[in-house]
Amino acid sequence: MEFLFGFPLILILMMAIFQFAQLEIARLVVHYAAYCGARAALVHHETEASLVVQKVAERVCAWITFDDYPDDGGGTASPIVIPGWGNIPNSEATVRKTTSTYTYLSSEMAVKVQVKHKLSLLAPVIGPMIVEGLQWWNPQPDGNAEMFTTDGTVRTSLYPSLEIPATCIMTKPYKTIHCTGPLP
Repeated sequence: MEFLFGFPLILILMMAIFQFAQLEIARLVVHYAAYCGARAALVHHETEASLVVQKVAERVCAWITFDDYPDDGGGTASPIVIPGWGNIPNSEATVRKTTSTYTYLSSEMAVKVQVKHKLSLLAPVIGPMIVEGLQWWNPQPDGNAEMFTTDGTVRTSLYPSLEIPATCIMTKPYKTIHCTGPLP
């Protein structure tokens, strides 16, 4: 008789541990994506830095992406490929789940990169409870289960999701001097 009362509580506790561990791992990965984007922005020209930051953020966040729109029909996105290793599993959804912004702070000679990743909460009972709890606490979580595709149709997600943000500001350790004539 005690098993009937104890087992569901232990099962929910185990799913909560799994879900919060997944959230913490995703928070660390998104922060690392912002850090890698800032490092990439430092070594690229300002005109192409925004595109490079987005590609770097997608490549880093691809490892925590779960494609929760199975009726997408394949979509137009191709998987992210790592040379010598192959495709990253489920990386097709990374393009629509990861966004980044790049800003050059000229007064401080620094770059600022913000990365946001839409994480699917996979635990069956705990994921919806977390999203509902955050809606009470913060009225702007990304817990909606809809995605608008390029043709205007609405797809329904199988899992609730949260948007995980991260920001990294990195200063340039050098000053770039543009010379037009011969060097002295």
